Amino acid sequence: FASLTALSMMVGPIVMSSVFQAFTRPDAALYLPATPFVAAAALMAVTLFIFDVPMIRAEFVKPNQDEDEEGAGKEASSKNGSARS
Repeated sequence: FASLTALSMMVGPIVMSSVFQAFTRPDAALYLPATPFVAAAALMAVTLFIFDVPMIRAEFVKPNQDEDEEGAGKEASSKNGSARS
């Protein structure tokens, strides 16, 4: 994790400065000085999609049916065991 942070701290300013330069020079097709912020927001949205969607899907996955059957069997045997005593 630390190496990715260090890499982004080295590459990020270069990329965002280049984006800023491309959209603020006099011959730019569009003059948009806020483009680095838009690019950062887009990267953040992509990252959120990559890392959060699998977590959301994992919350809705049904538990394994074998575990449910074993749990039901244990409950039934404990009830039968208490009835015998």
